Amino acid sequence: MKNRTISNSLNPAKLFRFFRNFKTEIRLTYYLMRDKRVAFYLKIPVFLALMYLIFPIDLIPDFFLFGAGYIDDLMILYWAIQFFLRSTPDAVKQEYLRKF
Repeated sequence: MKNRTISNSLNPAKLFRFFRNFKTEIRLTYYLMRDKRVAFYLKIPVFLALMYLIFPIDLIPDFFLFGAGYIDDLMILYWAIQFFLRSTPDAVKQEYLRKF
């Protein structure tokens, strides 16, 4: 069994890859959110993360430490998108990736 720690889930290499592929992953998420073949329950975390991003009440206030409060917003959105993309059927993802 793998020993998961906080440092494994906050891997800087994963974050770098995410931002490098940011445009493709955002476009892919957008198209998959609109696709009827993707189960509704898989779309809920992305929707909730977007609501958290625009909702005025945060875990860490956005103005805290010169904008450091935005980090929690971005991390929640990152985790929601990664969960969504990992959970979506590969055949549907590949169909959209061929179009990009």
